[in-house]
Amino acid sequence: MSDRGPGGADRVPGRPGGETPQGSRAEQQRARLAERLEAVVASVPGVVWESGTSPDGNQADFVSPYVETLLGYSVEEWLTAPGFWISIVHPDDRRRVEEEVGRIAAGGGKGSVRFRWVDREGQAVWVEAHLAAVLDRRGRTAGMRGVALDVTDRVTTLAALSHNEVRFRKLVEHSADAITLFSAEGTILYGTPASTRILGVGPEELSGRSVFELVHPEDRQGLAERLTAALRHPGEPVAVEARARHRDGGWRHLEGVLTNLLEEPGVAAVVANYRDVTGPRGAREALRASEARLRAIFDSTAIGIAQVDLTGRILEANPPFAMHLGYVPEELIGRLVTDITHPEDVALGLDHFKDLVDGKTAAYQIEKRYVRKDGSVMRGRLTASAVRDQDARTRFVIGMVEDVTERERLEAQLRQAQKMEAIGQLAGGVAHDFNNLLGIITGYSELLEKDLGPDHQGLGRLQQIRRAADRAAGLTRQLLAFSRKQILQPRILDLGEVVSDVEKMLRRLIGEDVQVVTAFGPGLGRVQADPGQIEQVLVNLAVNARDAMPGGGKLIIETANADLDEAYARTHDGVAPGRYVLLSVSDTGHGMDAETLSHMFEPFFTTKLEGKGTGLGLATVYGIVRQSGGHVNVYSEPGRGTTFRIYLPRTAHRQPDLAAPGPISPPRGSETVMLVEDAEVLRLLMKEVLDMSGYRVLEIARPEEAAGVAEAHEGEIHLLVTDVVMPNLSGRDTAERVRARRPSIKVLYVSGYTDDVITHHGVLEATTHLLQKPFTTLAFLRRVREVLDQADAPQKT
Repeated sequence: MSDRGPGGADRVPGRPGGETPQGSRAEQQRARLAERLEAVVASVPGVVWESGTSPDGNQADFVSPYVETLLGYSVEEWLTAPGFWISIVHPDDRRRVEEEVGRIAAGGGKGSVRFRWVDREGQAVWVEAHLAAVLDRRGRTAGMRGVALDVTDRVTTLAALSHNEVRFRKLVEHSADAITLFSAEGTILYGTPASTRILGVGPEELSGRSVFELVHPEDRQGLAERLTAALRHPGEPVAVEARARHRDGGWRHLEGVLTNLLEEPGVAAVVANYRDVTGPRGAREALRASEARLRAIFDSTAIGIAQVDLTGRILEANPPFAMHLGYVPEELIGRLVTDITHPEDVALGLDHFKDLVDGKTAAYQIEKRYVRKDGSVMRGRLTASAVRDQDARTRFVIGMVEDVTERERLEAQLRQAQKMEAIGQLAGGVAHDFNNLLGIITGYSELLEKDLGPDHQGLGRLQQIRRAADRAAGLTRQLLAFSRKQILQPRILDLGEVVSDVEKMLRRLIGEDVQVVTAFGPGLGRVQADPGQIEQVLVNLAVNARDAMPGGGKLIIETANADLDEAYARTHDGVAPGRYVLLSVSDTGHGMDAETLSHMFEPFFTTKLEGKGTGLGLATVYGIVRQSGGHVNVYSEPGRGTTFRIYLPRTAHRQPDLAAPGPISPPRGSETVMLVEDAEVLRLLMKEVLDMSGYRVLEIARPEEAAGVAEAHEGEIHLLVTDVVMPNLSGRDTAERVRARRPSIKVLYVSGYTDDVITHHGVLEATTHLLQKPFTTLAFLRRVREVLDQADAPQKT
């Protein structure tokens, strides 16, 4: 039976007017979407893979071609070898990766892990892998998806370009889809090797023939209409379906797209991309599965991804990208990237984007700021790459954005902490050496004052020298407080009681125009700290608050219990999670800007006029709080006052009974004292003071000689007086060696600061005797007498 209508024209059975079946619109849209998603995944500069049927994630059934670029392994190796992606993990990283995969598989969630893959050449490649569980309809883990980004930065732009050129040529030559170029009239100009597999006809046999010769007579009219549509819309793909004759005489159902590139230099042809869909149901199901897989990868990866056209307008954005900026994906479609970029970073981004579009670079990575929907700023690391056609013309750009705001904040916090630690070490060292000098000045001034007598005309000048030395000693004590090397005498305290005790003094100190308000939280816990040091903290903060309120205001002091969790500890350097007591000191003064806040704890930094402050007040606060095991946060804005929040660890211990105070004035003595001090002038002063008070002194300059003197001396040695920090041998080691020969000897340490050989993080052992430099001769003699008169008992060294 003939299918010819009136006049002998070809027609299609069951289609009025000779209309050719062109496939459903939905299938065409899915095909275009699948093509776009395939291009997106193929362009991601990382390895994308999925195991849809392996709950443990080991057996992959999809991997992006980038695996060949990154590691040198083929897609077939990845897919056919069981557990291949795990097997190439560096041995040192494999257990950690397997544990993370197991955790994600068990919980059905997502996760990230950084590890090394070993490439085909045996080289380690660091990657950041973002993994997500694939769930079945019952919500159980059925497989695993992964996206691994190269973080080694070892591939240069030139190498990437060269590799892409080879890869794209191989993709064209070995693609499962056939590509044919023909003229506007349908004359075939070029065909890829895939035509041999699809039609049994090689590229050389196709050249010069008309495409209509190969098409089924019933489909020629439809092909002509689709070709006309493509010619009318240059550059836009037009879907087409037709049957073509195979060499064996049978017909193959083909499906593809036509694109008019006649005006494109180097192409000048209509490009047909087509595939064999003779089994349409299986092909369409595969298409839908591919579409779903690519969409799931695009949506579920932890990295923000956006597709951008050549004008910088967003074509598509995945949920993580939108979430970073506080939007939903639909709100970003059609917006320019410059709309969400910080104004100061727009120029930087545009220069790189233009180079990428123009083909000057294959990819680039920068850090820039984005503006979120709520107006806040996010710092992101952008990795951008171009998707290009076979003529190396850019079709669109893929951008991947990682939020690094928190990381940079923590890095800045760490740098500040390291700076403060370095300053503290310097301050402690300077104070230690300076204390030795001050001790000499103070001691000889006292002796000289006795020699001169009350009527000597130089006595007043000498007293001025002593006062200057006392003031200098006060400065060194503040430096030691900042450097966390001062001696503490900790007690179990109720901070509410400390505030109440010092409140009256604060009122007199800050004046009547500043109102002092206190508020104590219920059930306040106890802390272990030096009450004198805590009072100093309150006084320093009160004085600063007074200076910030020249016209009067409020000083608010509050206490409360506080529990700090791990989330808080992660965002505050040097803080351990746990139970704390909060001491808050606020004022209604002029506040501080960000620049001032960044320097306020540094020694000698001050915003006050010359002569109005030393710049050590807040440095002292910082050192006392840190040495007491706590930390301090400051909140301030210009014109809105300042709040210092001090957190000290809570303790369950009770305060032990304190020893009775010693005698008011020390009596003279006749005991034998071994004096070990490497600073010569200070040693001579101490010996002279002891000699004048009736003691017999064994003077030793080198600490390593002390044990020999102790062993050789005939008669009892009652007391060892030794410096803490000395060359070659510490004071503690010296005491241990002497005690090995004289077990009953008592020990008094002297030092410009306390070292870890005697103290633990600056807190003095209760049974250790230590006198801090600089000291007066009276204080020295009293302490010697106090140690000698103490009942024999085990003493810490």
